[in-house]
Amino acid sequence: FCHASPAATSRYELTLIGRGRKEAEEHRSSGIWVGPAAGSTAAQKSAGGRVLSLRSKALQYVVREPYVQDGHHLYMQRGLVPDHAELFILSKMRSARLFLDGPDRAFHLKLGDRIRLSRSEEPLTVLGMRKR
Repeated sequence: FCHASPAATSRYELTLIGRGRKEAEEHRSSGIWVGPAAGSTAAQKSAGGRVLSLRSKALQYVVREPYVQDGHHLYMQRGLVPDHAELFILSKMRSARLFLDGPDRAFHLKLGDRIRLSRSEEPLTVLGMRKR
């Protein structure tokens, strides 16, 4: 998720709800990566995330190049969305994009649009891996 222009700052509110807790923060950054364990070895790792076991059921989120004002701290720069939790992204941009699995599936978003991300009950099939 990011601004429609790669040269512009992405502005959004990030909210994690689950296990009786709610965390929320406003962010300015280059965007945010969110994905399953199978996506943690490339883009998420290069943005500061960690490599997850392919058996992990959590989604990982990693804020790309966060802008932090002097004297402030962002607590939600990276983390996991546990089972039965949801991550919400509220667009604070007039023109934003949500990309799914690369550049070919893009969705146009605008100011006030809200994205809800959670783990699917349907298992992810990782091609090229042997089933154990």
